[in-house]
Amino acid sequence: MSSILENRYKIKLIIKNDDEDYVQALKIYNDETPPEIKTESNQITYWINKDTSNFNFKFMIFTAYLDNEVIGFAEIAYFNVQPKFALIDYMTFKKVYKVNAVFFPIFNLIQNYMNNNSLHVDYWITEINHKEDGANIDKESAFFKKLICIENFGSISTDYFHPSLGDNNYESSFIARLYIKTNDSLKQLSKQTVLFIIKTIYYSYYWEWYKPFSTVDAINSYKQHLDINFEKIKKNLIDQANVSVECSNCMLAEVNSQSTSGIVPAKKVKKKFTLPLILTAVILSPLIIMLLYYQIFKLLGFNLGSTTMTPAVATILGAAISGSIGIWSTTRKKSD
Repeated sequence: MSSILENRYKIKLIIKNDDEDYVQALKIYNDETPPEIKTESNQITYWINKDTSNFNFKFMIFTAYLDNEVIGFAEIAYFNVQPKFALIDYMTFKKVYKVNAVFFPIFNLIQNYMNNNSLHVDYWITEINHKEDGANIDKESAFFKKLICIENFGSISTDYFHPSLGDNNYESSFIARLYIKTNDSLKQLSKQTVLFIIKTIYYSYYWEWYKPFSTVDAINSYKQHLDINFEKIKKNLIDQANVSVECSNCMLAEVNSQSTSGIVPAKKVKKKFTLPLILTAVILSPLIIMLLYYQIFKLLGFNLGSTTMTPAVATILGAAISGSIGIWSTTRKKSD
């Protein structure tokens, strides 16, 4: 029996919309994302190829893999402002992979990608449905909320009005909460920081996002929608200097919260039989050299007793090969 099992997780940044893995990941996104929180896939495809160097955000799509199989989709917007923050738009997986054992390694890889590419993140942020004080939210949001809370995200304790996802998706405009994570324990944020983050999301992201797909009248109407929502948020915070961050609201003790426990199949790892190959090389190399010298001397006209030497070499060579095969066979049985 094999004593070694493994799972290999990896992510890939998608840079072209004709990437076959992107097509597979986008299908997972479409299959698993509820309509009220879904961005149209053609818009996502548009922004993959769009140069965002002149915008305040960097748009990134990652495909997630387990043992080289595409199992998930992640959409991140990075804001190179002060403070610098990354907005997690979506992180979804095939239904069978919606478990802790998949989410945490993939999120860890995304964080490492940011660090390795000098994309410093002061705050990780995401929007979570908060309809009826969080009692009436979709399964995808419930799944994500539970897992990010385990990752020490906290809820910014003021209503956040989620902008509609386009002109006609009225169900996507709802009361939400912003969840935030930093590299330290976070109990509160200044009102100015909260308003700055929300203003950046509204006007540097949502408004810019829909401009290519809207008429002038439609985009002006959308800006009014953002203005109304932003004024509501400012009004809610008018008497506050700071806004608390609730890190205990994690659904961990809720009876009806979605289960994220489970395992993923692990592959057996077969040992590489390098030792028999090395031994074979060590044994055969002198014999090959001896045969080469023999042929050279023979060409030069020297008589080295070919009638006795060739059978002897053949005997030694056969023994070496037989021994190597025996070692390989024994090693293989032990590894199995």
